Amino acid sequence: MIAMDFVFPAVFVILIAGFWRGRRTGLILIGSGACALIVHQFVPGVWYILGGALGGVAMAALASLRQQEVQA
Repeated sequence: MIAMDFVFPAVFVILIAGFWRGRRTGLILIGSGACALIVHQFVPGVWYILGGALGGVAMAALASLRQQEVQA
């Protein structure tokens, strides 16, 4: 059972490394993680998963809007 304690965090680290595409992606990952932690602190259950996903989508949308403003 101790091996599984190592495997799960390692899988998530590998998933995050696979998503990495630069600074913009890093900000999205940080925003998603922060939202998940905040929801986990204040809402019971596993709603932090949805909170993290929605936080990541919101950060991606904001990053996209900022990129469009810079190009315009």
